[in-house]
Amino acid sequence: MTASCKIIASFFFCVLLLASCTKDDGKSVKPEDQLVKYLTGDAGNRVWRIREIYQNRVQTQLTANQLRYTKTYTQTAGQSYTGIFTDADGYSGKWTLTSVAQLVEVITNNPAGDIKTEWIINKLDANAMDVETTNNGTTTRVVYYGF
Repeated sequence: MTASCKIIASFFFCVLLLASCTKDDGKSVKPEDQLVKYLTGDAGNRVWRIREIYQNRVQTQLTANQLRYTKTYTQTAGQSYTGIFTDADGYSGKWTLTSVAQLVEVITNNPAGDIKTEWIINKLDANAMDVETTNNGTTTRVVYYGF
């Protein structure tokens, strides 16, 4: 065997050895599970506060009430992608993560009846949630920070 063949053979052996050492510990997290963890926190209950609001891509000045506004998401025990929420305006209801791109909320304590909002998830991570919805031709985007 020539020296170049030995080098090539050694290279392929090393690549094969490294590829076989890939560890799968069975702890890979599904994207939906990770999003629920971000939404509800490690304890299954997380509070969010508004950072920014946009109407049709134009940032609006936050009011005093919006600056104080909070929304709390809680995961329902035994349920993977559903839970309840409450907000500082006194509304409460149910939420469902229907996909990695959509969060559906239904306010269930409105005297006039349930109100369903389908939020498109632009971003959801450990620090921020950026969601938007379109209703009657107006797109509202809300950016929250978690604490």
